[in-house]
Amino acid sequence: MGVVFAQEILGVRNPDVRLLSIGEEPEKGNQLTLEAHELLAASDLPFAGNTEGRDLLVRGAQVVVT
Repeated sequence: MGVVFAQEILGVRNPDVRLLSIGEEPEKGNQLTLEAHELLAASDLPFAGNTEGRDLLVRGAQVVVT
């Protein structure tokens, strides 16, 4: 839903999707975060990996899964 919103409402052609976690590495986070990372990586979404809270305004991901 976030990708469609970014595309249709915000006009972002190819929005990046990131998962909020305690580290950028795929093996960081609790069990829910690890499973969410696995599902997002296997999806057709433009998933660009994890992001940390301190990077939300710096890295420029258009969609953050929290």
